[in-house]
Amino acid sequence: MALGSTNIYLRGDGTNNGLYKEMGKNITQNNVSLGQSKFGMNDYSGNAQYAAANPSQVNMSYWQNYGHDNMTFRFNPAQTGDYDTYEDTDPDYFGTGGAGIPYTNNGGNPGGIPGTWDYPGQSAPGAYGEFNAVNSGVAYKQGVTGVMVICGWIFPRDNSTGQTVVLGNNQTYASVTAYRGYRLDITTGFKIRATRGDGTGTASSDRRTFEGSGTIAQNEWNFVAWQGQYNSTTISTTTNYMYIWNVPNGWQPGLSFISGTGGNLSYNNTEKFVVSEATNGGRHFDGDFGGWYVFDQTVTSVNLEKLKDYTKPYYGL
Repeated sequence: MALGSTNIYLRGDGTNNGLYKEMGKNITQNNVSLGQSKFGMNDYSGNAQYAAANPSQVNMSYWQNYGHDNMTFRFNPAQTGDYDTYEDTDPDYFGTGGAGIPYTNNGGNPGGIPGTWDYPGQSAPGAYGEFNAVNSGVAYKQGVTGVMVICGWIFPRDNSTGQTVVLGNNQTYASVTAYRGYRLDITTGFKIRATRGDGTGTASSDRRTFEGSGTIAQNEWNFVAWQGQYNSTTISTTTNYMYIWNVPNGWQPGLSFISGTGGNLSYNNTEKFVVSEATNGGRHFDGDFGGWYVFDQTVTSVNLEKLKDYTKPYYGL
């Protein structure tokens, strides 16, 4: 008998395979195709081809035997069209057509890899991008009372003339009145600095600044993973830590506390996740911006390496 218009309800639950409650979300919608559902698939499920090629064929095996580590936000250029593919604020996560939190490009160019964005730095200082604002504690604004991880891919060019702002997950474009959330910069020595803001101002007493041990490679794709704890300067793989990977230098773990006496991590509900911003005298990022991910808990080095390995084929690595 032909299926015709029969409603095949592929719901499942937390103990059954299939389209079950991925990342704690209820899947209750009708008329959701497998092609649309694949937007919710995690990128270190063990299928490198999926993350790299976004095939039109979708197998049920893609939903088996994977972990998500409380992932709350994902922008994967291989699988999106200018939005993140996991909307933490949506109880079903699919959104419209599988879309999540929209991304707006302002003056950037399409990158050399499809779905990535190229920002030309100081030569076009008005070029930046931003995801829509979300509330504190959801999507990309995690770690309010614990540990969070933000990680992803960048292709920096010449950022040697001054410290360059790569992204901030609670920022406005241009100057800001208070450090909030986390901001990642590239130094003139091609290190990554992470600043944690407490929301009270822009002095050293309003933030804490850390620097990764690894070196960013120019004109290469780099995978950067920042793990931050909301209320301490302790350096460890379960509190504040950083990993950097690129072809010339390999996997580079390590972090140092640099300066600042700020308080606990703080977010507001109106500012955004901004790429290539230039806050408080900082310089715009010169390079390409690829996929980025946020997790509401610590993530092991093993799983971060899996995420790097299963997504790097998309960047020709």
